Parts: sequence; C-alpha cells; structure tokens
Amino acid sequence: MYLKTEFSNDDLGTCMENNSTDLFKYEDVEALIAEIPGHNDEDEWFWIGKLKDGRFFGARGGCDYTGWDCQSHCSYWVAPTAEEALKGFEKVADWQRIPAGEIVQLRAQLDEKQPFGMGVTVTP
Repeated sequence: MYLKTEFSNDDLGTCMENNSTDLFKYEDVEALIAEIPGHNDEDEWFWIGKLKDGRFFGARGGCDYTGWDCQSHCSYWVAPTAEEALKGFEKVADWQRIPAGEIVQLRAQLDEKQPFGMGVTVTP
C-alpha cells in the first residue's frame, strides 16, 4: 500500500482547517493512501488516509470557487482498516452517493493498480 507521508499545506489540511471534526485532527494524519483531487466549484475531493494511532479515515469535501475558507464542506469517518474506510463512501445517503467511477479509482489506488492521486483509471 502506497503511503504519502510528506505533505503540508495541501487541500486536506486547508479543508480540515475550515471544516473541523471531533474524530481527529490534521496533526493526527500519518499518511494519505488514496486521493482523488477535486476542483473549486466543481468536483469534490476524496481522501483515504492512515492516522498515527493506526486507524484509517475517509473524507469527502468540496469548496466554492474562492476556496476552502469561504463556502466549503467535508464529511469524515474513521475505520479500523483502509478497506473499511473505502466502504464508508458507500454508506452515505443515496443523495450523497458518489459516482461508481470514484470508488473504482480509490480501490485501484488502494490496490496499487493506479498511481496515488490520479484522476483517471489506468488499465494494465
């Protein structure tokens, strides 16, 4: 499993700064495992990561064209495994359900069949 351990001033950090959670703090993040980068005022961001205490997390957020500090949102959850964190994306209400393509891309990143952060599916 790929672990991106060097990150700072990234979208997740800015997202969490403006959309806090009681589940964990940005400083608790050990590594990012999978990411689908979003675009302001368009596509949402999706993250799967590992926390320093061994748990994993999923996060999904978005912002308007001005960035995370104006109008933005994010949902977070923690899980015992990366697989369970991925399943968290499927456990949301129907109106919040993400497209199947994003699930496929996150799965491919977890399985190391697609490079970290790639927004397209790479076929073998």
